[in-house]
Amino acid sequence: MIQWERRPVEIANLLNPAFCGQVLRVCIRAYAEEASAPLPYPLVFLLLPVVLHTQTRDRLTPRQRQLHTWLQENEDLKIGFAERTRQIIPITLESITFLLQLRTIAVDEQAGLQVLPYRRRAISEQEQGEIADCYRKAGVIGRLFARAGTAPTIYALWGVTL
Repeated sequence: MIQWERRPVEIANLLNPAFCGQVLRVCIRAYAEEASAPLPYPLVFLLLPVVLHTQTRDRLTPRQRQLHTWLQENEDLKIGFAERTRQIIPITLESITFLLQLRTIAVDEQAGLQVLPYRRRAISEQEQGEIADCYRKAGVIGRLFARAGTAPTIYALWGVTL
């Protein structure tokens, strides 16, 4: 991981732990609401590569019901996904660490991630565009993951090995 001071400004702004952490929190919450269970830890590594990739995010809609069907209809999105996932692992780990330090998520005994309550400011005007879209789509992918089965199944659907 590149030291914070040495990161390009664009990368530091887009991939900062507060923003990425909130994307993760939205997804973890949506998963828990849909599955009535915590998000399995391995799935957290698939979230940012899906939500932050504009082409993938743009094709997700709230009416999607099945991950498997959606991926069959959008096979081209799996091209390069495994590599994108590997490249963003340090950002995901940094975001998880940030959330754990702030006590806004917790990990249970079975390595499930849960959202803890905290006070968050209201969504600002800056968050109405692409940022708000990232948060909305994080909720969509959380619900899709909750319906899709186990972590190994979801990894296999995306063409990523554990």
